[in-house]
Amino acid sequence: MAYLLQSGIHVSLDNSTWYKLTDHNRSEIQISPELIESQSRMANGKMRKYVVAVKNNISTSWEYVPSKTSECVDGNYGGAWLESFYKANVGVPIYVRVISSEIDPDPSSGAVPLDINFKTAATGSKVYTAFMTNFSKTIIHRTRVSDYLNMSIDFTEI
Repeated sequence: MAYLLQSGIHVSLDNSTWYKLTDHNRSEIQISPELIESQSRMANGKMRKYVVAVKNNISTSWEYVPSKTSECVDGNYGGAWLESFYKANVGVPIYVRVISSEIDPDPSSGAVPLDINFKTAATGSKVYTAFMTNFSKTIIHRTRVSDYLNMSIDFTEI
């Protein structure tokens, strides 16, 4: 018996209606934390650093993905839908949900996760409020049914 695991990226405008982007030929999802910080050297020569916030940059890409949703192997939203969504909401804050295996971290500062947490990793999700900061597509192949694209998208957490 085969079980389907939830994975991938979902987007939403209102945090209640979610649209799952296709996993058809999707590359890895990269989540890169960015420190918003202020640092200065003190009179005695020591460095003082204040971390204001940690914001995440999320990016992924697809190779040879159909533009039509009906042609995607998983039936999720394809290239043409994503391009239209980007053009309609490029300057609007949206919600991005990334579904992956995760471990709940220890909330105390400077703590190391316990070994028991690694045994209980489960599929979970994290929701980010973000702007779409970059979208690109290249039409690789055209058929009577659909265009096939290489495309990428970047989200920056607000």
